[in-house]
Amino acid sequence: MTRFVALLALLLPLLACGKGGGVSYNQEVDDLGKHIVEVLKDDPAVKDASYRYEHGLDRGQHLHITGTVNDPAAAQQMIDEAAKTFWLSPAPVYHLTVKVFSPTDSTTPIATDDIEDANTFDRPEMEKKYGPRPTH
Repeated sequence: MTRFVALLALLLPLLACGKGGGVSYNQEVDDLGKHIVEVLKDDPAVKDASYRYEHGLDRGQHLHITGTVNDPAAAQQMIDEAAKTFWLSPAPVYHLTVKVFSPTDSTTPIATDDIEDANTFDRPEMEKKYGPRPTH
């Protein structure tokens, strides 16, 4: 049991400092969520937008963006704008989920995207579109 406690005491700080694995609240990530919503709401095609910020040992740092577009044809445009704003921010968040709804159905998204900043996931495609992601 003593070994387990010692191992846990060693691993928890490392997990908290790891890329995207922080367990505590981060103001910069929260501010990015607010900023993405502001950018989306400035687009006349977007009727409404909101965000939810999750963090924790089992979640890392994760932003969820939800929005409603006036015209379903603008769904991909909304996703692209959220993804670009996320990618160009140096905030230490490495996972973004975007869900877009039509004004007539708030239960079933008409478009969704998950973006994970990792070599094996979306980083190559995002770097091709927007360049390297800024860091601190």
